[in-house]
Amino acid sequence: MLNLLHLTTLRAVVEGGSFSAGARRLGYTSSAVSQQIAALEHTTGLTLFDRTPRSTRPTRAALLLVERAEEVLTALERLDSEIELLRAGDDGRISVGSFGTANRHIMPMVLSEFMTAHPGASLHLEEARAGTLWPQLLAGELDVVLTHHCHGAQRPWPDGLVIQPLLTEELLLLVPGDSEVATSASAGHHVEWAALQRERWISSSRDGQHDQTLRVLCEEASFAPDIVFRSAEYDVLPGLVEAGVGIALIAQLGCDDLRTTRALRIAHPAARRRIVAVHRPSCSNPLLSPMLSRLVDAGRRTAKTLYLPAGSAMTFGERTTSP
Repeated sequence: MLNLLHLTTLRAVVEGGSFSAGARRLGYTSSAVSQQIAALEHTTGLTLFDRTPRSTRPTRAALLLVERAEEVLTALERLDSEIELLRAGDDGRISVGSFGTANRHIMPMVLSEFMTAHPGASLHLEEARAGTLWPQLLAGELDVVLTHHCHGAQRPWPDGLVIQPLLTEELLLLVPGDSEVATSASAGHHVEWAALQRERWISSSRDGQHDQTLRVLCEEASFAPDIVFRSAEYDVLPGLVEAGVGIALIAQLGCDDLRTTRALRIAHPAARRRIVAVHRPSCSNPLLSPMLSRLVDAGRRTAKTLYLPAGSAMTFGERTTSP
């Protein structure tokens, strides 16, 4: 019979990306983690990791096992939390910090389900720009913070915090619907990112996540973006792009109302944004675990509904074809 502890360890290693990262997440030694994985391989008769001198990668069997076990493990974690809440009287308080697009797409279902499951709990939600709530989190004023990390940017959170991935979304290029770039992509032609060097750009605040990623993408195409407007609010982007002020990067969660604009996919690994929940390892709030469980579940459901544009993706290093 499968051992739930072994499945929990497998999930931590797969999500952490290595045995050592999984050990840190669980508070185990790397040796203990290796022994548990070996025991699970013996029980299942499966090879769960391809081991080389330089890396250890999960096999397809390991990924499938984690996927199938996720629902059971989440349910058990929720049960453990609810037992502790029953012991504590379920009259605690939890404070969550989040940002605009997450509050529109993720938090409504989380808050609704959390309040139904824990009617005696007091819930506080604070909205601010992603990455500005660290002082409150570190001071214990917030129990968990939702933030995002663009793959082309520096990691935004301080060291020593626990990171729970929720979902990964693409960064898209937002252009006017009648622009040459949009027309070319609609016709099925490959459009090279270097073709955008004469465009005006709308970016996030200076050195913000999107701003860093934009510069990475443009530097690879050997030009610097002409940034004419900066805004920290996603809501203003479609109107400004539609008015011809400039073009911009926008995440899939920001594609609520494209109006007459067009979002194009970007064929580059930096054009991704990971949304995570971050908390202190020392946080002892019994409401934290059920909150994290619902955030993970909401992230999984939200990922299935992300806007995904059709047409050719913007490419790098390929020859541009005009429509």
